[in-house]
Amino acid sequence: MRCWLSGWCERLTPHRGLVPAALLWLLSALLAGCATPPGDAGTGPALALVGGFVVDPASQAPPRRADVLIQGERIGAVGRRLRIPASARRIDVAGRYLVPGLWDMHAHVAAIGPAGDALEDYVRHGVLGIRDMGGRVDEVLALRDAVARGELVGPTMVVAGPTLNGEQAADFHRLVRDGAEARAAVGELHGRGVDFIKIHRQTSREAFYGVRDQARAERLTFAGHVPLAIDWIEAADAGMRTIEHVQTILENEVEQGLEPVRAVTEAMDRVEGPRGDAIFAALARNGAFWDPTLVAYEASWRDDPPERQALKQRLYARMRPLVGRAFRAGVPILAGTDLLEARGQGLLDELDRLVRAGLTPRQALAAATVTPHGLVGRGPGPIRPGGEASLIVVDGDPIAEIANVRRLSLVVLRGRMIDPSPR
Repeated sequence: MRCWLSGWCERLTPHRGLVPAALLWLLSALLAGCATPPGDAGTGPALALVGGFVVDPASQAPPRRADVLIQGERIGAVGRRLRIPASARRIDVAGRYLVPGLWDMHAHVAAIGPAGDALEDYVRHGVLGIRDMGGRVDEVLALRDAVARGELVGPTMVVAGPTLNGEQAADFHRLVRDGAEARAAVGELHGRGVDFIKIHRQTSREAFYGVRDQARAERLTFAGHVPLAIDWIEAADAGMRTIEHVQTILENEVEQGLEPVRAVTEAMDRVEGPRGDAIFAALARNGAFWDPTLVAYEASWRDDPPERQALKQRLYARMRPLVGRAFRAGVPILAGTDLLEARGQGLLDELDRLVRAGLTPRQALAAATVTPHGLVGRGPGPIRPGGEASLIVVDGDPIAEIANVRRLSLVVLRGRMIDPSPR
């Protein structure tokens, strides 16, 4: 990306992110044409995007012709006949579409390797908010806070820290074997400042309810894999806020003791029938979200032997329509990727997959914009006065064709213009 300030800073530190603000100011002064320096975000001249069409994924109305006035990091006004200050920088976006900044609701920035260029890659693809679903707590909290302070250019980050699990399945997992350990872990993570709690499939029933109870006490939500010790209906009734991945709906329905292929096939048969109706009704009744991460399941068979690939592909052909069915049953759908590569690009691919799963382009776009904003309560959201000035400008109507989100011509991140051109 041309003139990408954080890219310069990252080459000066091996640990990505904690670059002194004074150094950022110096670099921004040296790099002509860069976005407004972080410290000036609220004091610089207003920015007016003139002549475009504003897309509201939450509305059934077509994109409306409107100008958008941005003042500092917030949207000041939206309308046809705005009084634009003479000092404002006017950007002609005639015939283009202004879309809320995208969210990846299942990211892992610092789970396996270093964060590297992850934040940069998200932003240059228009992904201006991410929910980090598990990683090295010190690093992800430092990145989140550096972005919030304006010391790094990156998407808004909502962070879980370590994943709580009944076994140490990954380095960033934290072992919680019973209710006491679960409650202690949640209390400690709340003290560290995490935004929510992530759990995994090997969590015991006792630990699950320990997480639930302590999370309620700390006013935190909890999300992740439904533990194998319970089922989706019980998890939703217990207050689990989001459930991750398309394949996990089968994992919790598999009958133990059967030959694996038969067990999975029979579970699939049940979910396609009344059992699936009951599951989706429970999620809808409790306001529980589903983040199917379809692109992650597609990636899961990439290196499998041919026979296993074929089995996964057959299952996927049956699982994918469940997403559209769940949405029609009233389950709010989130767009996430669970990818450790192709950050940003993977979210655009996920939008394609959601449309193939039965959502309309508008519904898929909502799953990556207004629905995440409604869940998180901050960051990129609807383009309206008072909202965060984080949006993208694309050269085609994404409500007509979801692939138009790839025709990115401009990114506005918290009031600053970013050139999305490849580095």
